[in-house]
Amino acid sequence: MKKIGFAILLSMAFCLAGEYRYNFTYTFQGQAHGMVLLVIPFRVYYESSASVNFLARQSERGNLDFQYDTTGETGYMMRTSGFGGKTLMVLTADYDYDVSLPFGEKKLGEIEGKAPHYAGYIKRKKNFQFKILSRNPDSIRFSRSVTGVYSDCYIDFPVQFRYHPEVLNVDFFIYPIMIEILRGYDHAFVNTEDLQKKEFTPGNNWQSPPLDYSPHMNRIAPLAARVMEQLRPFRQQSPFHLQYQVESNASGVLEISGSAAPNIPIWGSFLISKFSRNIRTSLNLRIPLEDSLTIEISDSKRNKLMVTATLRRID
Repeated sequence: MKKIGFAILLSMAFCLAGEYRYNFTYTFQGQAHGMVLLVIPFRVYYESSASVNFLARQSERGNLDFQYDTTGETGYMMRTSGFGGKTLMVLTADYDYDVSLPFGEKKLGEIEGKAPHYAGYIKRKKNFQFKILSRNPDSIRFSRSVTGVYSDCYIDFPVQFRYHPEVLNVDFFIYPIMIEILRGYDHAFVNTEDLQKKEFTPGNNWQSPPLDYSPHMNRIAPLAARVMEQLRPFRQQSPFHLQYQVESNASGVLEISGSAAPNIPIWGSFLISKFSRNIRTSLNLRIPLEDSLTIEISDSKRNKLMVTATLRRID
């Protein structure tokens, strides 16, 4: 009985302290194929993902401030190399090489199911490991406002090649990409009027502010592949709006969905074909339970870029 009472008191103290645990995970995928000069085929497949756990505390200004706690699943980047996409390589990041090595092998084995068109041309597979060097709580941090605007995003999170000081001449910036995706949560999902009234009735709807995702893509793309710096920049033809709607407010949880299918040019023949944001939060908006973002950019030849990201409370 004493042990149970102590556990309850400990739990109450934890809640009063306003400390919560979250996970943020993203995946960034891209694939393209075609012909150069009408006779030279090219094939490119790219995929990266990182998963990080955070501790979050309420700040005096009402925001939630997030600090690095530990990694979630092993981070990785997998891509083809060479003009014809005949080599597939995976780079992994973890605190333990013995964890990341089999994880990389697993990812290499998934390419046939994920991208059969590209898998058929692959002749060689390579697996490289990196070690994460930091456990500092300030190594990755950001802040989230009550209305869902992410700010003060910061990273100093080095990784080191397994055979350091040998240098692997491949871009591997999966954690900086994560920070840029966090910066993409740059608009309020709820309007000021509804926030002041605290009226969130199922069916209520409103528009987001005008959105332009090209600055984010111009920062993310060179981190994925430095060659993107030499190509034309992303330039969204015009802003678009997400249409937000209250889906539910039952059991003390508010569910809001936002979606758009703008089909607006952003890079050559590529259009933003889908953009969505879905939020589950406490009714007072102060404690987010889940905040997910999906962006699809594609052309008529089934070439595409896709970003999926989710912040989720895990305690």
